[in-house]
Amino acid sequence: MDYKKIERDDYNIHIINNKKFHNIAFAIYFTQNVDEEKFTYHNLLVNILTTACKKYDTRSKIVKKTQDIYSISPYASTVRAGNVLSTKFAISILNSKYLDKNILKENILLLKEIILNPLIENNKFNQKYFELSLNDEISKTERLVEYSEHYTNYKAIKISSNKHENYQITRYSDIDKLKKMTNEKLYEIYQKMLTDSKIDFYISGNIDNQLELVDFIHQEFKFNNHYQLNNAFYEHLTDDNEIKYCKEKKDSEQSKVSMVIKPYNLTDFERRYVSTIFNNVLGGGANSLLNMNIREENSIAYSMYSYYNKPDNIFCVNGGFNKDNYDKIVKMVKKCIEKIQHGEFTTKLFNAAKKLYINELMDYDESNMTLVSFYYSQDIFQSPSITERIKEVKKITKEDVIKFSKKIKISSIYYLEGEK
Repeated sequence: MDYKKIERDDYNIHIINNKKFHNIAFAIYFTQNVDEEKFTYHNLLVNILTTACKKYDTRSKIVKKTQDIYSISPYASTVRAGNVLSTKFAISILNSKYLDKNILKENILLLKEIILNPLIENNKFNQKYFELSLNDEISKTERLVEYSEHYTNYKAIKISSNKHENYQITRYSDIDKLKKMTNEKLYEIYQKMLTDSKIDFYISGNIDNQLELVDFIHQEFKFNNHYQLNNAFYEHLTDDNEIKYCKEKKDSEQSKVSMVIKPYNLTDFERRYVSTIFNNVLGGGANSLLNMNIREENSIAYSMYSYYNKPDNIFCVNGGFNKDNYDKIVKMVKKCIEKIQHGEFTTKLFNAAKKLYINELMDYDESNMTLVSFYYSQDIFQSPSITERIKEVKKITKEDVIKFSKKIKISSIYYLEGEK
């Protein structure tokens, strides 16, 4: 596999040349500093841009075009990662060596039409598609409560600080805020995406005409953009004084809990590497303390696990159980954290946690699109190569994990009480 980055003033082109897969992935990323309003509008923007454009004014026409050029319908997504907002437009194409060599170019031109030539009327998007996209966003938010685990996580994050912090910005917005969104503002946000973003093109696949493709992209895409990105990683600078609790009842059999845990004053080594080992020991695998102590040994939960959101620098502990076991579970989670702080975990568990992390690092090349995501993330977060990361993980000692565990604090606990 060969990776190269071609830099120019307005955007970068990243080429990941490999023969592993029988398709080519092409993606364009727009990366900006995040704020809540911008994220809310971008959720709407990716929907409306992939629904219609001037040349293909219905979704069915876009789909028909992709069938003609041997690709999967283009899609778009927007996510917040730490302090940055990442908006991606992508398409997956059958390897052009099996087809006419210009097929890849036709797919690139389709994304160009979608991104740069939307249905604009009087400095706003087509009103019909705006209303459809807005109603879709409102419906998604209204349905959040139906998914207990996601809902509990969302609520725990929202109450975890009295301050307005970037890590609390989620893809779900208050219904009242959504209903106040305007078509004119959406168009303004769209224009800022083109002018205020770091822009990156990614191509991954068996590419035998790299120079030709680079020249083609340079010819077709020109931006007058300027940007200055913040550090992508979010830092928790001030300690929360006390744990914030909230309880809500729900008409369901199973109860859910979500606990937000924040680490403070981390070194770069701790944030990038030790944090994941701590999570794997705590609740990130089948042999973790949470799973073994709460599920296997005491059988008081249907599920119990933790995960680490590295860009946001938070851990979330999630569990499903009968409501009679809530107090026991909270106490046992705290006890498992104390065990790590006192070094009361086996070398076998510690080594398994490191092996799990290394295996996850080695799974970065499952498809061309995962390769695109990997190299984009590596660029935004200024991450070392996989080989270097594995080398760093192998350096981690049990004492590093113990030291790390003493830098964390439970910030919030959200309890969704079921009927039983």
